[in-house]
Amino acid sequence: MWVLGAFIFGTLGLLMWYMRMFCDNPTTELWRRVGNGYQLRRILGTGRASQNFTAVSFPAISTAVLLMAPVKYAEALGAPAWLIVSIVGVSMLLMIAAFVAIIPFKYPDCFYEDWQYAKRHGLLDNNGKIDREAWERHKAEKQQEK
Repeated sequence: MWVLGAFIFGTLGLLMWYMRMFCDNPTTELWRRVGNGYQLRRILGTGRASQNFTAVSFPAISTAVLLMAPVKYAEALGAPAWLIVSIVGVSMLLMIAAFVAIIPFKYPDCFYEDWQYAKRHGLLDNNGKIDREAWERHKAEKQQEK
């Protein structure tokens, strides 16, 4: 039964991450509000550690959990030990990466959801950085639409 739970939890986690990073719709706004909720801010703050959790830790943990379901089925089907150990090894490396990502160092800009949003809406300057003036204008336009 836990295999089904791991599959569902991992899949929903990756779906939530994908929607937060690469989509613009009302459901995405809900996921962003949930992800930026009180508990995450309280634990990680609002700075780089929180951004790194969203960008790297969350998909790494979701993928690691998702990989546990095929491991259990492969074990039940009599798969070779090297295959099972390899998949579990990848899962453990993902968990290590997830915990290291909480350290507040900067990843390349393309890892962060605000940069992805700016890219989708043409708010990047010639150097590939977010153009803050265009960002503020866009933000004001979005407020007027509401």
